[in-house]
Amino acid sequence: MYNDELKPRWWNGRPACAGRHEGLTAIMYLVYVLKSLSQHWFYIGLTNNKQKRLSQHNDGQVKSTKHNRPYVVIYTKKFENRVLARDYEKYLKIRSNKEKLLKTLGFLT
Repeated sequence: MYNDELKPRWWNGRPACAGRHEGLTAIMYLVYVLKSLSQHWFYIGLTNNKQKRLSQHNDGQVKSTKHNRPYVVIYTKKFENRVLARDYEKYLKIRSNKEKLLKTLGFLT
């Protein structure tokens, strides 16, 4: 990646985040879809603690979801790292992809 003459002294050839979690228990990340029980409204999010995050949504602690409470989780997908989960979350937040998923789950016709 770097020419030896231009390489910073700290550069070890690996990205900054490489090895940061070595020896630790793997953290699983979830992309989830919530359905409001009071409105025909869906929310897509990302977390590593599903129960805590659902509780935050239902307790009104999340600005973007507090007006359509309560919620139920209708879909989750697990990922090994946050980067992959974030990419999938961004993919689902594109309207056409969100609609495809909701049709597959039977929430849109």
